[in-house]
Amino acid sequence: MNLRRLTTLALLCFTSFTLTLPTLAQESTPEVTPSADLQTYTNEDQTASVQFPAGWVFEKDNSSGLLSVKLASSDSSLKKELFNKDDVFQSGEVHIEVAVISLTELVSGLPAGTVSTDPTPLEIVQALAKQGMPDEFKFGDPGAITINDNPAVRMNLSADKRGEGQLLLTILDKKWIAALIVYAAPGEGDKWDIIARDVLASITILPAAEVTTQPNLESTDEPPFESTADPLALTQTAKTSNGLGSLSYPGTWVSRQFGSESVYIANTKTALDKSFGSSFAAGEVNILVTLSPIDEYIKQAQLPLAADASPLELLQTTIKVVGDSLKFATPQTSTLNDKRAASVNFAGEGFEGTAWIVEYQKGAIITVQLLTAPNESARWQPTALAVITSVKSTD
Repeated sequence: MNLRRLTTLALLCFTSFTLTLPTLAQESTPEVTPSADLQTYTNEDQTASVQFPAGWVFEKDNSSGLLSVKLASSDSSLKKELFNKDDVFQSGEVHIEVAVISLTELVSGLPAGTVSTDPTPLEIVQALAKQGMPDEFKFGDPGAITINDNPAVRMNLSADKRGEGQLLLTILDKKWIAALIVYAAPGEGDKWDIIARDVLASITILPAAEVTTQPNLESTDEPPFESTADPLALTQTAKTSNGLGSLSYPGTWVSRQFGSESVYIANTKTALDKSFGSSFAAGEVNILVTLSPIDEYIKQAQLPLAADASPLELLQTTIKVVGDSLKFATPQTSTLNDKRAASVNFAGEGFEGTAWIVEYQKGAIITVQLLTAPNESARWQPTALAVITSVKSTD
């Protein structure tokens, strides 16, 4: 389950924005140990595990985090998820996505003051909900429960006639967020409640498990790498060269204009000079923001679309034009500041990132490209989203 999905989904402490950890060292492969009634999935470095029913199938999720795995009652349901509008869950099918991520990393991606210094699970879900909800789902009200005597939160979700489910989230050792999302057939979400709670309750984390911190990279002429654990503060302003747009960005970052409608921002001068296709070192982040008319974007990208195309249509068609040179996730729709938007995660050789298209006014869009080192885009998504919401047009 990716960050965006976690936040995106709810609040999710899992999906956009992800807020997840860089991938831990993978010196071994995950293990599944069967027993009479349960199987145990263990992460690569043997520091975290989760149990699930015997006879179920599993698939390691490539999302970053201490533990991330997909569980399902069958091969067919393992390949389904309610984020995909073409997937419909049949009676008896269930798919559960499990993730364990750093509490500090998640909280650091939220605007300063959003949650208390010792947040409860309910407080975290409510805070994530305020960051924007995916259009694919309808959500119930989050309710406080307990898992293994620990405070937890449960929230129902549904996706039209394709299926329904729930989000469960708890905090372990005041250090880790443990959460799962359940997808099931329409009318069968509650049927899997006990199993879902048992799965969440079975998560075990050894004391040796550590949050991966950013390496200390020495530099004499570049701004220091920032940690997303610091409060988000956009204290500088950059303008497009045509003077029709501006944005805010972190105080220690650098910027440069690109063409008449675009601005690059980055956390180091080295990262600022990189662009799409470049390899990114650990800790480097680069964001490209462009304000343009929709018809101009369509013309430049040579897309077979009309000027009234939605952000999702623009993004989906752009992905088809790019082809298989990159690995793309499924595009997602959302709203940012009550504006229609769409986003997609992608990965290439030596880099990964997220792209957004936001319809900030009729006939005009903001396109944003976030580029980072592999397995690091999730931790910078909150900053990118804050930058997007700061964009102003003087047109």
